[in-house]
Amino acid sequence: MSPRGRQVALLLAPLAMLLGAELLARRFVPEPSGAAPAALFRERLCNGQPCFQRDPQRNLPWQPAYPVARPRGGVRLAAIGGSTVEGLPFPEAAFPRVLEQWLGQLLAPRPVEVLGAGVGGMYSDGELAVLRELLERDPDAVVLYSLHNEFHPRNVAERLAAARRGWRDRLRAGLSRLALGRLALGAVATPPRVEPSVADRAPQQRPIDGPEYRLVLEHCRANLEAAAELCAARGVPLLLCTVVANLREFPPLADVFARDTDEAARARWQELLAGAEAALGAGDATGALGLLAAAEALDSQPARLAFVRCRALLAAGQDDAARQAFRLARDTDGRLNRAVGELNDMVRSFAGRPGVIVVDLEAAFDGLASVGGIAGHEYIVDHLHPTVEGHAVIARELLAALAAAGLFVTPENLAAEGLDSPQAALGARLGAGEEQARSGRINLQLALEKGRWDASAERAHRDLSAAVLSAPQRADLHVGLGLLEGLRGESARSRECLLRAQALDPQALAEWQERARHSPLVSGLLRRAGLEQPGDGSGSDAPR
Repeated sequence: MSPRGRQVALLLAPLAMLLGAELLARRFVPEPSGAAPAALFRERLCNGQPCFQRDPQRNLPWQPAYPVARPRGGVRLAAIGGSTVEGLPFPEAAFPRVLEQWLGQLLAPRPVEVLGAGVGGMYSDGELAVLRELLERDPDAVVLYSLHNEFHPRNVAERLAAARRGWRDRLRAGLSRLALGRLALGAVATPPRVEPSVADRAPQQRPIDGPEYRLVLEHCRANLEAAAELCAARGVPLLLCTVVANLREFPPLADVFARDTDEAARARWQELLAGAEAALGAGDATGALGLLAAAEALDSQPARLAFVRCRALLAAGQDDAARQAFRLARDTDGRLNRAVGELNDMVRSFAGRPGVIVVDLEAAFDGLASVGGIAGHEYIVDHLHPTVEGHAVIARELLAALAAAGLFVTPENLAAEGLDSPQAALGARLGAGEEQARSGRINLQLALEKGRWDASAERAHRDLSAAVLSAPQRADLHVGLGLLEGLRGESARSRECLLRAQALDPQALAEWQERARHSPLVSGLLRRAGLEQPGDGSGSDAPR
């Protein structure tokens, strides 16, 4: 061998050894598992046949099992997201179940399955992992209702930590593609360091005025892009939804002042805002707007300023300006527990992309709003979770989107089944009164938790009253109305309703009498109706 050949051989020998070692290592070193959560579904045997079902340890053990082998001619959809997809606060009426029911009626006798994959608090990292899992179950379409949890403290902490690591993460990602690199990383690994949660910080340090805000949005876009690409690679249509929020009646939870606003200016700002709220309460919208302008001159950033201005603009008949101000109040809330407007706009930017169907649920809920085209408590229980009726609206809008795309159903099918508009769909869903009863019960619980007559109590009373018309023999409905009348201070009406419940079922109050032993509020309501029991609670937690 020539001297040059020996030099080449000496150079290539280490590379050949490394290549051989890499190929050998690949036989024994597993691929990286990534950050995917444990599988949401588990396989099991059902009457001797393989099927899969939500893991009982991962929420909602009542969800049905589905056959691994899809039924002949069947339709299978997957719905992925957080607590709204899960159905909080009434999972039996969650929109995946309503969608399955209606689509089953439209396509009968073809079997229809809608796999509900909602996990409370899950954000787009987890949703992307669940999407990969469910794509293996051969769905015909995927619904992604995401975004509300993107500012989860854990996600924010992860984004900040990743930004600090920078080039080290890129190097680690490159090495992790090689089996030898994974061996080396394992050898030098140290216990993970947990970043302090932003949930423990003061409101002034919330994401709206820090670098994490933009990092979270960029990371979410990357995950949505990945979801669209995964579905496109499988030829599975992706229904990407904007998400709904209670803009009109859920105030911001925390104010974030500008960093250069000193304590004296903050105190004056608080005084001006209190004055504006008092003027608004007295019906003086013009005076309120003047005081708010003075507060804005001191600091325009705190969310409560925008929220009070919204109410003043509504009172002054300026609905369009109010709508923008309500969105600003949501987006500048110091505790970002709802999707900001930029995230919904991000979803809308996917319109027209092949394989993606954008379903603008935010616009649908605004269109149903009773005041100013601004979504409120009509179809949203709290800050973002839909009522029973709201879930029906979501299911109907998804059906309309499928029909418009020529998937499974047509607009004529929807019209024939009375699902040709949100209002018609509500009638189809709520005709028997059972959904009013469910909604009434959950809002009754919310009202009792707060211990006062408020919007939750009003909705509960409305729904239970409607349900009683459909089912006058149901004692539990009369009990609910009796408790609500007591909460409103109508003791005589409360007693009348509760006695009617006992006449229908002597044991109708047993559950509440037991609860009264531990709840001063319930005890007080029963006592004022003259139905207290020996040994029940006697605290002073009176209705407020």
